[in-house]
Amino acid sequence: MGHIRAVHEKIRNYQCNICFRSFSTGFNLKGHMQIHSDSRKYVCELCGEAFVHSGSLKVHKFTHSTTPLICSYCKNVFKNPITLKRHIRNVHLAPSMSICDICGKELKSTNMKNHLATHSTERPFVCKICNASYKVRKHLTDHNKTHKKNN
Repeated sequence: MGHIRAVHEKIRNYQCNICFRSFSTGFNLKGHMQIHSDSRKYVCELCGEAFVHSGSLKVHKFTHSTTPLICSYCKNVFKNPITLKRHIRNVHLAPSMSICDICGKELKSTNMKNHLATHSTERPFVCKICNASYKVRKHLTDHNKTHKKNN
């Protein structure tokens, strides 16, 4: 049930009190909190740049690579295999499109859930600070950033 709530329903009940990002588990929030600390224990042996997470160091190391990664579709060049993979997925393997049954708008299938929320009167995403409510989680996340700026 945890997987369904976190991944498919995108329920994120754990929120960072510094930047207001939300997470599906306390474990993920705990890992995130490290970015707000001064601890940078993963150090690049080539240039000395330090990182909070080992994954960040791994991605950084690609900046030192002299072997370019070339997109087999368009020949664009990338240093990072993660960026190349994302490029291929988003540009060349475009997601399927769907048509909204309510308004007829055509959009990516992955965006349909959020789009359907715009037709609803339900506003399930509520700010814990001022009780402003939103139909889409991203709008609440954007709103929460305004509270950080006002402090």
